[in-house]
Amino acid sequence: MGISKVFFLDEGVEPASFLGSFLSQELSITILTNLISKAGGKVKSSAKKKDLIDRVVRLVELKRINLDDILMAYVKSSRMWLSFRLGACGKTPQMRDPSSLLSEFGKPGWYGPIYDGESTYYIYIKKVTEPLQIDEENNVVLKSRNYRWSVIAKITNQYIALYWYGFGRKENPDRRANQFPFWKYIPNIFEELSHITKSSWETPDLYNLILDKLWKKYLDDENLSESYVWRHLRIKAESSGVALNAKSSPGNSSEFSLEGLLALANKLAESATHSLAKNDKTSAQYDSTDSKIIHETLKTSLLKTLIKEWGAMAYEFQLDRLEEDKTKVVRVFRAYCNFGLREELDTEDALQHLKCFSEYGNSNGALDFLAKEISL
Repeated sequence: MGISKVFFLDEGVEPASFLGSFLSQELSITILTNLISKAGGKVKSSAKKKDLIDRVVRLVELKRINLDDILMAYVKSSRMWLSFRLGACGKTPQMRDPSSLLSEFGKPGWYGPIYDGESTYYIYIKKVTEPLQIDEENNVVLKSRNYRWSVIAKITNQYIALYWYGFGRKENPDRRANQFPFWKYIPNIFEELSHITKSSWETPDLYNLILDKLWKKYLDDENLSESYVWRHLRIKAESSGVALNAKSSPGNSSEFSLEGLLALANKLAESATHSLAKNDKTSAQYDSTDSKIIHETLKTSLLKTLIKEWGAMAYEFQLDRLEEDKTKVVRVFRAYCNFGLREELDTEDALQHLKCFSEYGNSNGALDFLAKEISL
């Protein structure tokens, strides 16, 4: 058994070496480079992460980088998973000192606040223990290990956003890792912070925002649809007891085809059109031109049904903007949006959240786009 992606492993290092371990596991090369640059240092593009970590630690010792700079970079760094709610914050009380997380593993619970002038940040820590295991093949007892799972809370006057990394556990190296069930903890984290800050937040209606408002704006509006490319990538839906989980290829395409989902709609439309043509009562009523029109109408209607009217529980799409000359594409938004419509289930479908993508700015990019569309 093993953690498929480590985010912070308690390696039992001394406080003097703890910062280096934190930087190694929690901060990217880009963030380390920015810290060094802000301290007046220069970084070669070929620099290795270990060398960057050593330089940051040294600059901290020289007091050219302070711990607040590292913490701010840490809480503002974008992550894969996002869930947010709307409303104003009441209070921002002092919890545990967040700088202590740079010198020790820390206790479970809340750390903060951290201010950047516009937003307030808290860090939630949960200890996840990998149980004691026995390597029967080599007759070796493996020690249990502790991992620090952190959730960042960003609070503004308009919303609270939680963002985090997930991880998986592999029972067998030949099997797919089981996702850590973050959906069991995120609702309680929202509730705890609501109590701590004396705040009341509401869950946004992502279903109608995405499948109605944004659909009409970027797909149905002829003026905008010429400048934007919307790609349907994946849908998880259930209607009348029939489940659908279709995924299209995210590969590059100069024509921005809808690939998987469009191909499915196209095949269904072809089958329906062919059936009409073979029917003695209807074949005489349609010529080839009519068949093409019927096919296109059916395909559009089927695609709309697959995406909007099949009882979508989750939906992934990608939105890009075309520059005026149509040769350059600007990435706008991409996320797998789980609408959290099945609260009765003990699965991720009970929590409204988004899986974000690094090439579109991860959680920060997704949150900025959605906040703008909600007009926050």
